[in-house]
Amino acid sequence: MKDRKLNLSYLKINTKLNILYVVSSLINQAPVKVLYDIVSNIERRGNCFIITLYEEVEGKSLKQSFLDLGISVFCLQSSVIRNEFFTMTLSQKIQNFINDNNIKIVHTHCYYSALLCTNLKNVKKIVTFHNVCTKDFVYAKGYVLGSYMVHRYLNAIKKFDKKIAISYSMQTFYQQLLKTNVDVVYNGINVKVNSPVSPAEKKTIRNQLGLELDKKIFLVSGSLSKLKNPLFTISVFKKLLNIRNDIMLVFIGDGLLKKECIDMIGSQDKYIKCVGFVTEPYKYLQASDYLISSSFSEGLPLNVLEAICVGLPMALSSIPAHQEISTIVTQSYGLLFDNSNESSLFNVLEQLLMIDSSECNSVLSKIGTTHFSSEHMSEEYMKLYVSH
Repeated sequence: MKDRKLNLSYLKINTKLNILYVVSSLINQAPVKVLYDIVSNIERRGNCFIITLYEEVEGKSLKQSFLDLGISVFCLQSSVIRNEFFTMTLSQKIQNFINDNNIKIVHTHCYYSALLCTNLKNVKKIVTFHNVCTKDFVYAKGYVLGSYMVHRYLNAIKKFDKKIAISYSMQTFYQQLLKTNVDVVYNGINVKVNSPVSPAEKKTIRNQLGLELDKKIFLVSGSLSKLKNPLFTISVFKKLLNIRNDIMLVFIGDGLLKKECIDMIGSQDKYIKCVGFVTEPYKYLQASDYLISSSFSEGLPLNVLEAICVGLPMALSSIPAHQEISTIVTQSYGLLFDNSNESSLFNVLEQLLMIDSSECNSVLSKIGTTHFSSEHMSEEYMKLYVSH
């Protein structure tokens, strides 16, 4: 099925459960990967439609993957300026689509989609919170603009019929903020793709990726941004390199701090690498021995859930979402550290190096399959879709 511009007369279907998802774009990032796993598992039980706000970035979009599922994808061809100043016009286009296609449920996953859908009529409105807005918006946009976004977002989401957090720590945060009930659905991942590999398979993957065969590899997966705190991780790892040379740190992901990261790495680029954006992050997880996340804020990070399913012990900053994960996997495999104290992370990395990651692969993988499978996530969302 080909992608289409928004055509309000297309597909006037009368079905039991038509679901419309509204997102900024289908870029290959965590919320969109979650959306893909939702629709790939529930598509057989209803007609799923997607409206995106922006045109896709070639080479970084999952649009074709959605189209291959038979999902209808439409684009508003909007912009940040239009979202801000023509909110009602764009919202009316979405309302017309809802009316023409007998949409029963609208599910939003981002800031602008919530703003555009807050006043929709005659449809059940659901919003999933993927981040802690008071931290993420301010880190991304600065205090003034970030605070303005928080104000608009909170006013918008109050009008939604169901509000869903992706962790219990986020549920507590939003319930205190909104003074209303918030449901919880854990993020889920494809546990068949994100699975442990044998030592021989790991060696093969490392060869394919051009990674050292004889080193213990620590992986950092995510954007190179202030929120993710990569400079802190690099600084600590360089200190660890002063006492051992059998280790390696690999970053996958792009961001505004990429140049600063490369500058800080300096002459240690043999041991610390910034790979950039990758389309198959699971291969880097399978090639690695440990995961590090030094983030200042997370909802329920997919990179950590993927690491669990692959079987990697983890060093996690002691933020609420990571504390919740550490409780599930036990602190033997999810070691917490203070992300403002370099000695704290240094000590945790030394503890991780004492763990034989191959011995905990099956334990962690079973935990991941039990708690974080995409199938289970989809079932939980379906229960919320059909509930009144």
